[in-house]
Amino acid sequence: MFKKLVMIGLLGICVASLRTEAIARVCLAKLGGTCVQWSGSVECDIVADQVGSVSNHPKVDCDSNHPTTGIMACSNGGKKANLSPGIQLVFVDLSGSTEFDSSATTPILKGDIKNGEANVVAIASLSSTQLAQLDQFCPNPQNWDAVGFVPCETDVHIALRNDSGTLDEVTYHCSLPQCDTLGIVGFDNTGKFHFERRQYECSQVL
Repeated sequence: MFKKLVMIGLLGICVASLRTEAIARVCLAKLGGTCVQWSGSVECDIVADQVGSVSNHPKVDCDSNHPTTGIMACSNGGKKANLSPGIQLVFVDLSGSTEFDSSATTPILKGDIKNGEANVVAIASLSSTQLAQLDQFCPNPQNWDAVGFVPCETDVHIALRNDSGTLDEVTYHCSLPQCDTLGIVGFDNTGKFHFERRQYECSQVL
């Protein structure tokens, strides 16, 4: 059976494997020729080429698994209210608990494809239920709520899929340099805050 070559790359690290599916290249988005992943939850800016027909509903997954440590944001404004600028950031050790795995899936639409290459963003964030489990780490768990989380160290799994199944996938172990200094960059007009956008350092997991 004829097998086509699939290349998966991140930060200049590439691995070749033989697959029977169509040629595809999945990475965390290109920045100056490299592929990167950003903080602010886990933001996967994904580039995939030769994804095939959009009639087959191509999509990309971004999964953050087994975070060992992270930065959480606590607010005394309540989860349902606009957040106060007085948010406090807390460093937490989760010891790789699977309770705090997060994932996101983004479809690849016709408008996402240019010159045969698709560019999409998938942001893996903790659910409100998962964040509620982090309330215990806030300065005053009775009055403060966990309202955001960024893993300092985590495994990130990226997959390209369509109706026929998985076309390509890769897993990286990612660490955020000087994670304990990660900050808040500001609030939007609804009062929601944004974590600083900082690049992870990732290496492929064999």
